[in-house]
Parts: sequence; structure tokens; C-alpha cells
Amino acid sequence: MIVEVEAFARLHMGLFELGQHFGRRWGGVGVSIKQPSMRVTVNTEGSEKVEGVDVEEVERVVTTLSRSFGREFKGGISVDSGIPVHRGFGSRTQLRLALATAICKAMNVECEVHSIAEILGIGEVSSVGTHLFAYGGFVVQLPRQANRTGLGSFIRLEFPEDWWFVVAYPVDGRGLDEHEERRLFAALSPQEPLTCMEISHLILGYLLPTLLERDLTGFGECLSILQRLVGQYFASAQGGVFRMAEAVQLLRMAGAKGVGQSSWGPAVYGLFGDRLEAENAVSEVRKHLGDNWNVYATTTVNHGARVSVRP
Repeated sequence: MIVEVEAFARLHMGLFELGQHFGRRWGGVGVSIKQPSMRVTVNTEGSEKVEGVDVEEVERVVTTLSRSFGREFKGGISVDSGIPVHRGFGSRTQLRLALATAICKAMNVECEVHSIAEILGIGEVSSVGTHLFAYGGFVVQLPRQANRTGLGSFIRLEFPEDWWFVVAYPVDGRGLDEHEERRLFAALSPQEPLTCMEISHLILGYLLPTLLERDLTGFGECLSILQRLVGQYFASAQGGVFRMAEAVQLLRMAGAKGVGQSSWGPAVYGLFGDRLEAENAVSEVRKHLGDNWNVYATTTVNHGARVSVRP
């Protein structure tokens, strides 16, 4: 049996409720994008080897699943990953979920995505990537009770596929890994109550309504405000509201309706009303940033990871 899983990158648009003022924490916002993406292939008849990715990471997933299910997986694993690591696209979450989904299919084990995430310990802080792997679109992860584990509740909406993002990141830059992120959160003070309330108000009273109404200008404006407020909280840890402030400013100057940084970056993005606007912005931004940056246009994905099975 051959199982293929195609998973997509995500743009993480910010965390909220970082103060636990209501006994809850870790809200988040994000959207699935078509590019970059990855493909994981599992072949139960293939030789037992791993190709195309960090072998240790794959072995950890295989070992964890084997222990959980009481069955050992045997077969070949190939990963064709176009999602760069530690750039702000959630590559590790997508790899682990795609691999685990493929293995479960190959072993005829019924296990839905959110159960897989809990088995693998995914989503301690943000579960946005897990929800997007399962459903795609636009997700708001709702803050969960501080003394509880698990992925918690979320809101999922369709995202207009005629809205485009321009994404830019330096070829050699990198963001934080999970261990660095954990240490940083432990060192940060709780977010001020008024800021927590302002961000929650923005999301409920502005971001969600403008998305439902397909109000590009309003959504983009709200996104920029949200990103500024979230970035101010992390500014001391990442060297400013945005790690790549020049690139964000170039996206604004190119006509972006909204701008932001995905997760810890260094990837940044701008929101545009159509493909032509986005492609023109790519040319303009690339001209200023040079060859050491990847700059491209992409739209969104309103479905989860794609799974195909062949005998």
C-alpha cells in the first residue's frame, strides 16, 4: 500500500490572551496558504528507509505511534518538503501530522487528526497549525483553561481565495525552534489586561466581521493593528515589533491592505486584493530586497491536507 499526504504551510497571524487574566491562555489566529507545501509518501512494501528529511524527526514520530498503538510500522518513508524549517510556516507541525496520518492509513488504524496531535504532543502553545492541517481556511484558536492540556476549541471560516498574500523571507534567516520558544515564554511577563482585552475586541468586533463580509480593506487594517499589538509584546525578544521591519515597510509601500509577521518569522506577508496586485508587489519588493530573499505570491487553501491511497 502507498499512502501520500500533501500538507500546506500556514501564516500565523498572532497569539492573544497572553496574560491568563480570566484563567485562560493561548489564543491564536492563522490561515492556510497554497505555497509552500510538502508531500509525505509511505510505502508498506518499500524498503525500510527514510528519504528527504531529518531522519531523527521521522524516527521519533514512528516510535511514538508504534508505542501508542502497540504495533510497529515497517516500510519506506519519503518526504518531499518545500516548507522551509524555522521560517514561520509551521513546517514541523505539518511534517509530523502528515507523516502520522500516512502511517495510520497504512496500518489501518483509525485515528483522527486531533487525537494524533495529542499523541505526538503537538499544540502546547498554538494549535492553529493542527486545525489548519485538518480543515484549512482561517482559524481562530480560542483560549483554553490554563490548567488544561489539549487543543481546545476553535472557530474556522472560509477565507476568500481571490485575496492574495505576498510572502517574503531571507534565504538564510531563521526563527525560533520549540525549545527557544519555551524559554522565551517562561521569561516574558504576562501581557497587560487592557492589551489582552483590546486584542480580543479586535478579533471579535473587527477581524471576524470583516472576513465574513469579505471587506478586504477592513480586514487588512485590523490585521495590521493586531500584528502591531502582538509584536509590541514580543518586541524585546525579537528586536522590534517585526524582525524584518524593512520588508514589512516595502510591502506597505507596494500597496498591501494589511501586513504582518508569521509566527517568529523571519517570514513576513502582505495582503492584496487580487493576483495582479500581488504579482506587481512581488516585482517591486524583490527589486529592493535582492537575491538573498524569497518573495512570492500565493493564495489560500480552504481544505485540509489531501490524502490519497493506492494499493
